[in-house]
Amino acid sequence: MQSRDLNIKIENSENLNSYQKDFIYLTKVLEDSHPNIYQNFPKDDFETEKEKLLQEFKNLENETEYQIKLQQFVARIDDAHTSVVMNHLTGCEKKYPVRFIWIMENLYIIDLDKKLPEEWIGSQIVEINNIPIEECVEICESIISAENDIWKKAQLKEYFRNPVFLKFMKITDSADSLLLTTVKNEEEEIITLYPQKKVKWRDYIPKNEITDKKIKPHSYEIFQNEKTCYYQFNWFLDRSTSKRLVKTLFQWYLRPYLNCLFHFYFPNYNKFLKNMFEDMREKNVEKIIIDLRYNSGGNSSLGDLFLYYCNIPKTIDGSSSSAIKISELQRQMYPKIFESSKNSYLEENPDKEFEVPQLIENETEIKDENYSYFNNLEKGNYVWKVNPVENKFEGDIILLVGPNTFSSASDFATVISDNKLATLVGEPIGQKPTSFGDILVFNLPETNLKISVSHKSFGRPDPAKDDDPTLYPDIEIYPTIEDLLDGKDPVFEKAMKL
Repeated sequence: MQSRDLNIKIENSENLNSYQKDFIYLTKVLEDSHPNIYQNFPKDDFETEKEKLLQEFKNLENETEYQIKLQQFVARIDDAHTSVVMNHLTGCEKKYPVRFIWIMENLYIIDLDKKLPEEWIGSQIVEINNIPIEECVEICESIISAENDIWKKAQLKEYFRNPVFLKFMKITDSADSLLLTTVKNEEEEIITLYPQKKVKWRDYIPKNEITDKKIKPHSYEIFQNEKTCYYQFNWFLDRSTSKRLVKTLFQWYLRPYLNCLFHFYFPNYNKFLKNMFEDMREKNVEKIIIDLRYNSGGNSSLGDLFLYYCNIPKTIDGSSSSAIKISELQRQMYPKIFESSKNSYLEENPDKEFEVPQLIENETEIKDENYSYFNNLEKGNYVWKVNPVENKFEGDIILLVGPNTFSSASDFATVISDNKLATLVGEPIGQKPTSFGDILVFNLPETNLKISVSHKSFGRPDPAKDDDPTLYPDIEIYPTIEDLLDGKDPVFEKAMKL
């Protein structure tokens, strides 16, 4: 990642250690760059917690503890895009040789090391080290940057494998053995696990031939007898948008390698859609099922391009409200957007100076005869050159969503849902539709810890639902542990029947 000099001055720095200096630096960048840091973390609480941590960091020597405490502080913003990359945890060499999955409110074992008994797979976890699983969640959720409980649990299932994390949170007494109280077929069993460097997974659960996650970011399959296309949409990135990502986030010497890698991994999305919809038309497809259950986001413009190939009204609603925080960090990461925002502001306010930082609230576009949801696309403001699409798709659209539908995938699903363009099937998603996003990234100067911070806020198209903690599908379906063990996908099966 590129290093950035944000020219932040810290008073009395000679009396502070590295942890304290980095913490003050962090709070200043968050306040300058985030669109509304005090919305969920009131300023008085923010300042109180800041002073408390400054004192704690005075004599702190453990960097893992420092990283976790920083993340717990940042998590109070309740913004899933704003977080600390805790390399001491994510880079933990040894982890417990088990994989978990949440099914509604219950946690199950879905994979194990080959040395461990196969019959443990499918067991429900009721306690970790004699602590009820509900209590474990309450203890540990303070570390997760999230807007709803769905995303917290989705992330915690990975942290529950981490011995360093569980010891710090006082779930375990040491970073060694882990006791899991399990129930299967109404029989209780206590399992003991030990952390391992290398794990040879059983991969016991059969893969669904159609809907199991593909390596490709974009893939589709047509079922001619059912006149249905299944499109697995795994990334809101393509060849062109990935180049922008590389240019923004990585240093110059890494860019040629990454651009080459992404060139072969990602397709040109415009060409992909053109080929897919032509194939659908030739095979008389009347319904498309879009699977967003593995999609954690990327660049939202891909969603607009997909909708452009469908015969939908150009008068559909986008965000009901939005705002952008102009800051020094934003200027360094997106200089063109910074200059554009500055010029627009000075044109509208000729008697004022352009101050940084400042929040600029975008006015909702007026729906007159010139309004079109696709204005930016048609005017060439995106990375693709788009020609008018003939023979747009007029069939039914089904959207499959779940806990891992996040960021740009959440935005896409919300636009579709609020404008009633499709039927949503699956589970509630891991993000609040009205929330923050579009991250800026920086490193702390002393410890080099990597931080992400949102610099935009987005209101969903239907403002009456702004307070909803998640996007609810039209048809909620929760796969059971039996479904998973049998390789069944009831969400997809339901979509095929609609």
